[in-house]
Amino acid sequence: CHRAIEIADTAGLTELRAFAEGCLTHVYVVAGDLQGAMAVGERALATFEARGNVWWACRALWGLGIAAMYLGAWQKSLEYCHRAIEYGNSVNDRRLKVVGWWRAGWTHIHRGDAESGLRCCSEALALSPSPFTRKRIPHFQAPRNRLNTWSASAAATHHQDTCASSRATSLQPTEAQTQTSSAMPKALRSH
Repeated sequence: CHRAIEIADTAGLTELRAFAEGCLTHVYVVAGDLQGAMAVGERALATFEARGNVWWACRALWGLGIAAMYLGAWQKSLEYCHRAIEYGNSVNDRRLKVVGWWRAGWTHIHRGDAESGLRCCSEALALSPSPFTRKRIPHFQAPRNRLNTWSASAAATHHQDTCASSRATSLQPTEAQTQTSSAMPKALRSH
């Protein structure tokens, strides 16, 4: 990504630079460099918004939302998620709306508000996400009858199970996810 940014800069390709920065946002999140993710994500977002590129603006917002969530900046994370939902609504793109709602739900669950989180997940499910999207969003796999009965501790258990399941496959949780998973039960008990 860094090399792509250099090449785009040398050639004066502003939007291609933003594409590389948008990708780097997600790489930084997975690598655990959350401040780096926020910095490049904001730059990419500004370019995409200025050029009216809704789809890539949402990709940047999704990365920023995750980084903010792992930083414990709950309100900022939710703002990013809701901006993505608004963009999805503006172009009537189901996937943009589904992912925005799911990420807002994930943020609520991480901050200890399972009820709001599950409401957001229900909003995403109500949009009938495609099988492709469903497979990439593990929290959608929870049985429907549990959505209305989960408590904060059940949401925390589900999150821990998801992280444990990820460790058993090739999908390794990031350092930030592992730290959040360890801290979550205590945080949820205090809410």
